[in-house]
Amino acid sequence: MLASEYLKKNLIKKKRITLLLSGGESVKLLYNQLFNLIKKNTKIEIFLTDERIVKNRLYLNENNLKNILIKSDFGEYNIFSLFNELKKKKISTLIKHYNKKNFDFAFLGMGSDGHIASLFSDMDNFNTLSSLKEKRSLIITEKIGKPFCKRITVNLSLILSARKIFVIIKDKSRYNLLRFILKNKLFNYPIYKLLNYGRKKIKVIYNDKFLRIQKYLN
Repeated sequence: MLASEYLKKNLIKKKRITLLLSGGESVKLLYNQLFNLIKKNTKIEIFLTDERIVKNRLYLNENNLKNILIKSDFGEYNIFSLFNELKKKKISTLIKHYNKKNFDFAFLGMGSDGHIASLFSDMDNFNTLSSLKEKRSLIITEKIGKPFCKRITVNLSLILSARKIFVIIKDKSRYNLLRFILKNKLFNYPIYKLLNYGRKKIKVIYNDKFLRIQKYLN
């Protein structure tokens, strides 16, 4: 079954959906398709996996999502703005707000270096952020990634709290990187940790097809 057919059949039946979404270029095409599948009377709550802490709002993940939503014609939706809320509230308050939510679905892209959300292999505290022993949380990172800036991100435990998780592989180069990571069981990559820990609830999408990854996981 094609990924788009699966989503239409299994995801779009609900009258209320709570989504955990990443930003970045990898997910734009799927989001366009996804939002056009959702029924007009569906109420949607959207939470971001991460956000860039920058002065120029054009670089915000939230801004990219809103541009896609504007082009879609469906019912009521609300985006919880990490960028705006971080200005008004302590991060501990944001953590409590996230932890009150039961996420129906999480959609994430994979970066060209194997990162997910704003979890990068070369972060000083990567092992802590990617440990299942840690409670669901958000943290503010050091300056990292492209653009090179501080970010606020969920940890791996929070991502894995979603009922179903979909990882979108944008292009052939990322597909080849994922194959290399899986084949060599490179546990220090964020994408491998996510897939390994969440194997029962994660589907990986490339070219509208689900990849078979189970044999590569520990």
